Amino acid sequence: MATIERNAYPRFPKVFSLKQLRACYSPSAEELDWATRSTRGQGSRLGLLVLLKVFQQLHHFPNLDTIPASVTELVRISAGLSPGTRFGYDRKGTLARLRSVGTKSTTPIALPLSHPRFGAVS
Repeated sequence: MATIERNAYPRFPKVFSLKQLRACYSPSAEELDWATRSTRGQGSRLGLLVLLKVFQQLHHFPNLDTIPASVTELVRISAGLSPGTRFGYDRKGTLARLRSVGTKSTTPIALPLSHPRFGAVS
């Protein structure tokens, strides 16, 4: 039987290794540039980058409270955002707008099919 992380409805693993976190959730320079152009403020940028990286791994947008703090912290540090930057949305429309930006962007969202978790793709 497949592990919970490898089934048709992937979820976050219970424990992340640092290597796994960095491989799956560190934003690329292109993603950082795109997020900077698409948002105003550090909180929105963090939110967009976290949603982008989570979507690339899970192929859906999970509830925000299910995203591990280790993921948001790694993205915050990788993006060079200040330590006080909070992940979350206070206004209703912000989350919907950022999800829309992420799914309608002209920037390709690379799915991690070559990641070891999914096996090699030939």
